[in-house]
Parts: sequence; structure tokens; C-alpha cells
Amino acid sequence: MKKTILIACIVALVALTPGAKAEIVDLVADGGDAATATVVGTVEITRDGDNLVVTYSTFGGWTLTETHLHVSDDCLDGIPQTGAGNPKIGQFQYSDPVGDPLTQTYVIPLVVPPVLHPKNGKVLDPGHTWSESETLCVAAHAVVELGGCSEEALALVLPTDVLVRVIYADLESPAYFQEVTIQFPCDGDTPDPTILDGIHEGWCLDPDTGITNDQRYLGVPYASHLALPTSLTDLWQTPENMPMVNWLLNHTDLIGTVSGCEGENYTFGDFQQAFWALLEDGEIEGPSFVLGPFDECRILELVTMALEHGDFVPDCGDYTGIILDTYYVGLCPLLDGGPFQRQPVLIPLLCQCFDETAWGALPAPGVPDLDGNGYGLDFLGSNWAMYINFIVPAP
Repeated sequence: MKKTILIACIVALVALTPGAKAEIVDLVADGGDAATATVVGTVEITRDGDNLVVTYSTFGGWTLTETHLHVSDDCLDGIPQTGAGNPKIGQFQYSDPVGDPLTQTYVIPLVVPPVLHPKNGKVLDPGHTWSESETLCVAAHAVVELGGCSEEALALVLPTDVLVRVIYADLESPAYFQEVTIQFPCDGDTPDPTILDGIHEGWCLDPDTGITNDQRYLGVPYASHLALPTSLTDLWQTPENMPMVNWLLNHTDLIGTVSGCEGENYTFGDFQQAFWALLEDGEIEGPSFVLGPFDECRILELVTMALEHGDFVPDCGDYTGIILDTYYVGLCPLLDGGPFQRQPVLIPLLCQCFDETAWGALPAPGVPDLDGNGYGLDFLGSNWAMYINFIVPAP
């Protein structure tokens, strides 16, 4: 599974007045322009006795995957940089593996004696002594990840409702519904496009309710790996098997390949029956004109494989099932009648992750803002890297 990493370069250099003990600054993503700058976390610098403590924290679905930290009393020359004045993150002093993806802390002594070569006395590390009221530059870099199908990420992109139209399968179809067309929400004259807009393959999640071919419905989307309303879970005997349904949805590429049942190929009917069996405590439905061919042996193979993945949670590069809770709704001008629940429809949504650069800094005004992104100070290179001075407070 290919995993896209969201890179956040954070330089947090915090300006304190003497006597202050800590400062928290924004961690800003996509800050090359003020219109796109987004706060995705914080960097806090604190004096705790004889130590400097730097803590990374993220929120809103962002997570840490790497951190690198550099502190110098020789601003800015003490921070590793290219000849062009861009910070060289790989040469920072401190870098520990990330444990908790939401926070990481470094504790740095204010006094570190020099390290000498044991034989020739050559200085291997000059050490440092940081005194009260001394100005430091603290450069804190991180690699963070955002996106995928976390609750926070999906909350930013899933619409509250959409229009749904299904087209039944034929014998050549790749799924129970060969087309699930999703359009703009019912409310609003000129709605914005949503992440679900377009044509999808689809699956039925309740054989006991119906849905009419080529009819428009109101659909309320829910991510199947997150909490679901009782309007859906009450339809199924074993809703706790939804992780297995999600795992099976990620393996529909087996359709048309050879099964372990006398060399026969898996069909979309086998998969549809397996979805129902997982949610209906093993029950297999009878034939229907929509379902196409299926076989109990192949269904049992699929269910058995899925049951081995009861802890499946979709990650970057996986699919999560989006359940469309469908209704006739009189509030939508394209539909007649009152609220009336119809068949829930399952469609796949790719869990994508996004790459972006971020830095931590104090907002302008109050500090020079050379690149006009609303934050400062800036390194002298072409990158929009920033730094802030930190004044060592009293203990």
C-alpha cells in the first residue's frame, strides 16, 4: 500500500520577554501565501528548571511522523543552512523516532559541556551554555501526515447530503449497481462540487428494502468505518462486522479471478452475497434478476477471508465504504413525497493523503513579514522558512 506523506517543515523560534516561562506558536501549513496558510498544530517552548523543553502538537487530523530540532545561540548562523540561506533540516541536532503521532517533546539541558576526542583532545562537540536573558534560535522541523479517512479529514470533505441515482447491474457489470451517480446536494441553487460527485460502482447493504432503478433519491453519506446512526445499524443483524465489509470492499479486484471452488471465477453476485452474509449473520439470499450468478462455496470463501480481518481500518491508499442512507424526501424539489427510507447503498471512496509544507511562527504584525504570508520572521533563502527568537527566561 502506497502511503503519501505530508511534509511539514516547522521552524518555531519563539520570542519571549525576560521572566516569561513559555510561548506557544502556530504550526502553519501551505504558508507560502496568506490566502492558503492554515494552522494545523502548535509548537511550545518552555524553560523547566535547567532545561529547555520543546513540544510539538498537532490537531485537526494532522499527525507527526518525523521531527528534527536545532537550537543555537548564534542566530541565524548557528542553524544549518544552504549557501542560499535555506535551512538544512537533515543536519539538525536532535531527531528521535515518533511515538505518539499527536505530540513529541524534546528536553535539552541549558548547559552541555564540550565533547573532546579522547586521544588528541580535538573538540568534537563544542557544547553550549545558555544563560538567562540570552537570545536563542530554536528551529523545529517535522514531517506530518494529513488526509486519509480519519474522522477529522472526512469531516472536511464529506457533504451532508447528495442526490443519488442507481442503475441495476447486468451480467457484465463489475458490481451489484453498475452505476451509482452522485450529484450536488438538494439544498442551494448553485452548490459546490463534492468529493463524491461522479459515477461509482455500488453495492446493496440491505436486501429487505428496495430502491428503484434510475430514480433520484436523497442520500446522506456516512463513512462505514466510523460511528453509524441507528437508522442504519438497526437494519442489520451483525453491524459489528462492518470492518470485514470494508476489507472485502478493498478486494473486489478478485471478481473474475479463479476461486478455490473447482476453478470457478468469483462473480459480483458472490461478493454481493458475501456483503449480505457478513451483515445478516451468515444468511444467503435467493436468486434475483439483478444479482446474477453466485455460488455458496465461493461466498463462503469470501466470508471466511473477511472474518480474519475484523480489525481492518482503512489507511492511506485503501478504500473506505461510504454508505448512502437513501430517502424519498419532499424537501428536495426534484422528489415527491415525505421522508421514506430506501435501500442503503455502499460505494468506495479512496483514502487519499496530501503533501504540504508547514512552518511554525508568530503572526505578523509585530515581526517582519518578508514573504507576505502573515507570519515571520523569514530565513534569507527562497523558501518560505521562518524563525523566531527565543529569550531564555528566569528559572
